[in-house]
Amino acid sequence: MELILINDTKLKIMLTEEDMVHYELDCNCANYDNTETRRAFWSILDEAKHRTGFDAASDRVFIQLYPSKEGGCEMYVTKVGLLCSAEDRKKFKCSSAGSASKHKKAHVFVFDSLHNMIAACRLIGSSKVPPSSDAWIDENGLCYLFLTPDDSIDNSYLYGIMNEFGKTAETDSLSSYIKEHGKTLCKKCAVETLSVF
Repeated sequence: MELILINDTKLKIMLTEEDMVHYELDCNCANYDNTETRRAFWSILDEAKHRTGFDAASDRVFIQLYPSKEGGCEMYVTKVGLLCSAEDRKKFKCSSAGSASKHKKAHVFVFDSLHNMIAACRLIGSSKVPPSSDAWIDENGLCYLFLTPDDSIDNSYLYGIMNEFGKTAETDSLSSYIKEHGKTLCKKCAVETLSVF
């Protein structure tokens, strides 16, 4: 197993075919809902902590897994809460031109807590190409992020992260509901605004 500490928030792990057998991990059907997969990931991350000091247990993490031709895999582990330094966050400017609800049909993601919505915004905010976005909170404490897709970029990474922390919702029915039962947290530049917290 080769470990490359990219920065304080990101670690690259290269596993050989022998490592995959040792950890009983199959890159093609890894499922975090499976107890054995979770155990394998945390065994790998525990080893990484001892060798590099990268403590994945100190924060929520986003794990990307890619199979290699040799039978092993490459794993990227990103800490969500510490992704940007305060200085980087100040430099990052709002790039959206208007409200998500006034342009193309927005995609809506629902989060069970403000913490999860902020964590997702930190990750996609780091991509430097967040779409136009509005954030709302309803009377039950559920949080909603309306994202307007940008056709000039590949949004699959952005929406993959959103689905990691929240779930997709039906836009049409929510627009009316949220106006009656919710409050606006951020207009136009929600991703950029929330990613600095």
